[in-house]
Amino acid sequence: MAKATYPDCQYVSLDEDSMLGPGVCASVTALSFADATFDAVFCRPVLEQFPYHLFIAAIHELQGVVCRRVVISLPDESWFFFIRARGLRRVLPGSWQGTSIPYLFPEPHDYEAHGQHY
Repeated sequence: MAKATYPDCQYVSLDEDSMLGPGVCASVTALSFADATFDAVFCRPVLEQFPYHLFIAAIHELQGVVCRRVVISLPDESWFFFIRARGLRRVLPGSWQGTSIPYLFPEPHDYEAHGQHY
């Protein structure tokens, strides 16, 4: 998708699994690029695959190799709600952005039940 959308950019794909044919075979928790190598990093779907104790390490690695922006996409099962009504944005600016509705009775996370997502 990135190649088609931005044909003039240099695109580098990364994955731990060499069978997927990435440009670079490595883990996002141990990147071998110099600091500020990239203008932008787009990370999806990656971080939900890592145990919680490696999540912050991965974020720090991404911050190190980028000089401008890191875009991260994570799955979210929670309900999302926003109101769009004429003039409401001036009165309640936060409602325009929306809000997630918390679960009233949250269940403990089960790694296997969530498709191996943390």
